[in-house]
This record gives sequence, structure tokens and C-alpha cells, in this order.
Amino acid sequence: MDANGWIAPTDEEQRLFEAKRNDDLGSFLTVLAAADVFVPSRLDHADARLAGQQVRGTSLVKGKRWTRITLDVYTRGLLPAQRPDGVFYDQMMWPVLVPWVGRTSPDWTLVVNRGSRIETRLKVGEVMAWLKRNPDTVGTWQDLLGTVRTMRSEPLDGDLARALACGAQLAVMGARPWNTMGADRLDYEQTREMLRKWWSIETAEQWHAQVDSLLDADRLTSVDRVLALRLHYAGQSAPSADPTALTQAVLAWCRQQGSPDRARDELLDVAGLVGRCEGWLRRDGLLPHDGVIHTQAAWNLGRAVNMGFWGQASGFCDREGAERIIRQAGGACAQTYPNWFGLSAAYVLGRVLTMGRNAPEKVYQEALDAHTALVRSPSSPWRTLTLR
Repeated sequence: MDANGWIAPTDEEQRLFEAKRNDDLGSFLTVLAAADVFVPSRLDHADARLAGQQVRGTSLVKGKRWTRITLDVYTRGLLPAQRPDGVFYDQMMWPVLVPWVGRTSPDWTLVVNRGSRIETRLKVGEVMAWLKRNPDTVGTWQDLLGTVRTMRSEPLDGDLARALACGAQLAVMGARPWNTMGADRLDYEQTREMLRKWWSIETAEQWHAQVDSLLDADRLTSVDRVLALRLHYAGQSAPSADPTALTQAVLAWCRQQGSPDRARDELLDVAGLVGRCEGWLRRDGLLPHDGVIHTQAAWNLGRAVNMGFWGQASGFCDREGAERIIRQAGGACAQTYPNWFGLSAAYVLGRVLTMGRNAPEKVYQEALDAHTALVRSPSSPWRTLTLR
């Protein structure tokens, strides 16, 4: 907080504020050189590209200061509260944006965080030259992945913060602050492309159907069935951590049901991978030495949290609708798991079983890295909040 009571939304903006206060342009650019930023772009151009149409001319929304062309650039914590009609904010890394603009328009002026305490005007050509002189400062998207990022201007406690924290694993993997609700059509085109590529979602109706599916507690997958069978055959006893208990439960159920060989083999394959993954989870401390996972619900519920703000970013719902989905998913997590470790173990299992059939140990390690960041970072909600 400065002398006038201003609180920087993130550590990034705090460092920018201190550099500007000290009139230290080098330190200011050093922060930006490793930062993701947002620039205004034309929404109609994005829609045309998503529809497979060619777009001529730049999509950047420019301004004029006297006879000079200006381009607004915002760090995440200082995005304007209101989005102009026909505009979305396109996310880029600063070291990508500057050379891209500079190749054709080195005389443009970048206006960083217009209207804020750290508003700064920079000539594109001069910034390009600085980046060339200081290559060690240049950051990439990969550098941001796996870190716990927090927005001081977004919920830090209370039910909404807890609900957002239920999707924190995916936030860490995507270098997004865990507690942000984002904004309407924030990074619109990239989000729509991601939903189409990974979820086959292109319309609001498809998005709503996917949300309903993720929140459906009664929808059983083969993984859910295997976990339920182990509980069923354990009876009043605690389910065994021995992987053979899974296969025995599957075989007993298949005999009773007269299941065809193909269905039996599919369930046995799932049981084998569940057993392996639970062994890794116990080895790495996500489960007790005799612990097992009762339900992988956290996998769907954590993705439902993210699907809420992806819907807002894609224009499929407003902030109120996104928050309703996030709160519902967070409430279900709190009813299902006693703590963050239980939720995290179930999420990791779901991710491995869904996305790691060809490379389970690689997918497991990626999820474990996110878990480790969340349990170690001082700013992590898993250290500052309880799940319930």
C-alpha cells in the first residue's frame, strides 16, 4: 500500500508501481519483459476468424494522440472494469507483443495501464531496442506455468474464494490467478478455440450441456464404477489399499452380472491404472499409507469451476451465471472431501485416468507439480483457507 492507500492488485503491479515511483525505467521494463499483458482487439474480427473467414488488416484497436498512434496495454490486475462495445482483450506475452507491433509500426506509442497510478507511455521502437540489449530478462509463457498467482482485488476469503480454490490445480497449470473471475470476453478468441479443440464446444447450448454433465453427481464413468465396487465389496470394513482388492471387486461383480469379456477387460484395465496411481499418491504423500480414493468427483467439479469463467470469457454466460456454476461446484467439493489433500488426490486420479492413458506417469507428474506448488506457496488458498 502506498501513502495514499493504493493497493496493487498483484505483485506484478506492485513492482511496476515501485519502479515508476523510483523513476527506474529499466526495472519497469524488466517486470514487463516477463509479463503477460492484454491488448484491445476487434470482436468482429475474432468472430470471423473463428468462423474460418479471412480477415484483412490489423485487429488491434488503436487510438490517436495528436498525430501519433497509440495502443493500450494492460497488466491483468489493471484491466478496465468496462469493456468497450465490439472489443475484447487479447492475452499475449509482452516480449511477443512488442516485436510483433514493432516490425511494421516502431513509431507507435504503447500506453501501459491507462488511467491508473502506473500509467506509462513507451515508444515501441525504444522498447524493442531495450529487449535486444537485455535478452536475459525476456520471459516466456512456460516461465509462468506452475506458479500460484493471486489477485488482491478478487475474493481472498469466504465461500466464493473457497469455490474458486477448488479449481486451483488447473489455474496453476494454466498460469492464471486462482481467485479471478476474469471478465466478459477476456481472451475471447483463444478461449473459444480452446473449448472447440479440447471440448468440442462451439455454441452456448453445447457449453451449458457440458456444465450440466460436469455437475451431474449421478453420472458414472468406468472409473467411478470401479471405485464404487471396491467400497461395496469392502462392506463395513475400510476398503483395502491393496491393488488386488480392485481387481477382485471387478471380477466378482462381472461374474454376478454375466458381463461380456470386453466390458470385464475394460474395467480391469481401469482398476489396474487406479491401483498404480493410488500407489504414486501414497508414495508422494497425497494419500495416507493405507488411503484410497472413494470418488473422483473432484476431477469433474474442478473442471466445472474453470468452465464457469471460460463460459464468461466466451460470451456464453455473464458473471452472475459463471459465479453460480462456480459456487455450485465448490459447494459439492466441500460436501464430498474433508480437506484440500483429499480433493487434490481425487483430482489427480481423474486427470491421470482421463488424460494419461498413453503416458500416465507424465500426466501424473504434471498434476503433482501443481499440487506441490499449491501446498508450498505462501499465497496459496490451500494454506490460507479451509475447504469447509
